[in-house]
Amino acid sequence: MPCTDPSDYTKGLSLYEHKIIKKINREIIRESKDVLGLAKARMAIYDRVKEEQEAIRVLADNSKAEKRIDEKTILEDWDDDLEAFE
Repeated sequence: MPCTDPSDYTKGLSLYEHKIIKKINREIIRESKDVLGLAKARMAIYDRVKEEQEAIRVLADNSKAEKRIDEKTILEDWDDDLEAFE
């Protein structure tokens, strides 16, 4: 049976995603079980995912910066090692 949702809450939403949203709405957000409450839960999940993605990106950027610093230090130390052989 096709979904008839005038609020577009279900647009692009799988049944699995809807069940997760209902669960989070029920257990954590505790909003009303109407479309507005579910939409708030969906937005909260979306915001949380964005925050987590940004945190991962920052960690990855920091890791790359640390690697560049380590490589620079290694190359500087390499010059000292070469001088010992001259």
